[in-house]
Amino acid sequence: MNASAGINLDQAFVVRPIDITTIWSILTQSVGQVTANAQCRDNMEREFQSAEQLNAYDNASSRAIRVLSIRARSKDREITASLNFGSSYSDRIRVSLDGPEDALIIIRDRLYALFADMKPWYGLICRIDFFYVIWPLLVFMSIMVLAMSDSPRPSRALSFGEALKATGIATIFFVGVGGAIWGLNRLRRRFFPEVVFAIGRGAERYDFDENIRWVVIIGFVLSVLASLLVSFVAPPA
Repeated sequence: MNASAGINLDQAFVVRPIDITTIWSILTQSVGQVTANAQCRDNMEREFQSAEQLNAYDNASSRAIRVLSIRARSKDREITASLNFGSSYSDRIRVSLDGPEDALIIIRDRLYALFADMKPWYGLICRIDFFYVIWPLLVFMSIMVLAMSDSPRPSRALSFGEALKATGIATIFFVGVGGAIWGLNRLRRRFFPEVVFAIGRGAERYDFDENIRWVVIIGFVLSVLASLLVSFVAPPA
């Protein structure tokens, strides 16, 4: 009995040469002839006829792979498979399978296991939008400050100059907060990407970013947390 199956995963992933080889092996054994198509940064589409050919692609930054599609079809066209990595914002990995139900179950289960291994360790970090982190924190801190302060006594109305100055300060503050959110989100997208093709020179870029993530970013965060912990635990002078 023929059937159709799909896999739609909204997850970050890192495609390494071993993943390409494994996918090619799964599809070759279970389906048939396999080909791949890569949409690259230089607006070129490149075709690959084997896993070795794809893994040998230099993947230089100027023509780095942005979207990778892998397709397979049996000689009798009874089974077809289509895998897409990186083309959709909501579903980073999309798979479409058609053919006999028993064969599809085997292919689908093997691909699910592979995709789980392709998740980067920072998968949760790369989904953070700092707008939803900083603004609630500011609101919470404002409420805490108001709750801890004495009840204010009635004060005189501000003059035009004072009101203008207060408005300017508030504007600068909110612009600064907005800039900080933009900068943090940009930093997250740069060093915690959801889509990574770590083949060719892409592997070197991934290893470099991995060092930045652990040594610089995570190291800085841990040092800040350690300082805060010491300040809370250390007895007053």
